[in-house]
Amino acid sequence: MDMRAHLHLLAMLALAAGTGSAVLAAPKIQFDKEILDFGTVLGGAPINASFQFKNVGDTDLAITNVRPGCGCTKAEAKKTKLAPGDSSTIEAVFNSTGYNGPINKSISVTTNDASRPSLALQIKAVISAGAMVKPASISFDNLRINGTKTYTLTVTPANPRTFEITKVVPVGEHVSVPGFRKVETNAGAYWEVYVVVKAGKAASRVMESIKMETSLGPTVPITATVYGNVVQ
Repeated sequence: MDMRAHLHLLAMLALAAGTGSAVLAAPKIQFDKEILDFGTVLGGAPINASFQFKNVGDTDLAITNVRPGCGCTKAEAKKTKLAPGDSSTIEAVFNSTGYNGPINKSISVTTNDASRPSLALQIKAVISAGAMVKPASISFDNLRINGTKTYTLTVTPANPRTFEITKVVPVGEHVSVPGFRKVETNAGAYWEVYVVVKAGKAASRVMESIKMETSLGPTVPITATVYGNVVQ
């Protein structure tokens, strides 16, 4: 083989090798954990989740979209473009207000990683409401003008030794709360809240609420709704 042919062959081999490297080069996303389990969390408190990830590929990684599965969760990527070897986080906040029991909230992440163009992160926890209200809502159905109905709400705290109702505030013109008290039993303590619904002088649809101020603080709302129809 003459020198010119030899050089041409070497050039072709080098081009082929470079082309092969370009084909193999790609971004690759890798998370430390894709599921974060926070155990038992008191209702009303925010859950802050930080998902750490790294670009373990050999070209730039792009985070093109971060979308929580519901409005109760906010999430964003701290960096949306990572060079090979760079690390960052996706920060999420779940608002646990109004939840009770197990939750599993997902966050969809879209990237330019061809092997994982879309993936789902998960926030898991068991939400303890701090106290359970029964009934959680009072339906007085149809109440005639100037009529009155009375109800008793039972508030059972998760920890009776530290729980206390300090004030009950009715929100609306048809509902009043003449009193509340703590009840001690062998099985533990609970609270009773006495509710009076008075129809008033005009027919209307009623949707009102009761807010309880407790030792759990303002970030853990304890509420009940009252609704129904005032009729002729």
